[in-house]
Amino acid sequence: MQEGLAVPGSEFTYAVGKLVLWSADPHLVDGDGQVLRRGGFSRLALANPATAPYGTAAVETLRALSLYGALEAKFVLGESIAQAYQFVFTRNAELGFVAYSQVIGGQSGGSYWLVPERLHAPIVQNACC
Repeated sequence: MQEGLAVPGSEFTYAVGKLVLWSADPHLVDGDGQVLRRGGFSRLALANPATAPYGTAAVETLRALSLYGALEAKFVLGESIAQAYQFVFTRNAELGFVAYSQVIGGQSGGSYWLVPERLHAPIVQNACC
């Protein structure tokens, strides 16, 4: 807004995202996300945490669970949350952190764990006029 491209004071939150750990395999992800501790997968998709808020939340979640170091070698980074989803949907990664809105309604099938919001900072999506 400093560049004069938006009306000062017009910024507002239009959504708060929800993070899920999702797999296209309907039997892989349990209701508590214990699959991350059990292992049995070779690739974990997530959006690039340097550029994508969902990627940042995924990293925060893994650190909160003390699993970041153990799983980092399995990361497959997407440029966006959409690409992370695509990696899992096409089964190029067995599971990944994606947006709840991408899997809600069962159209994607599979299995997921809704990540507790206490494990990461809010995924706030803002806009301005």
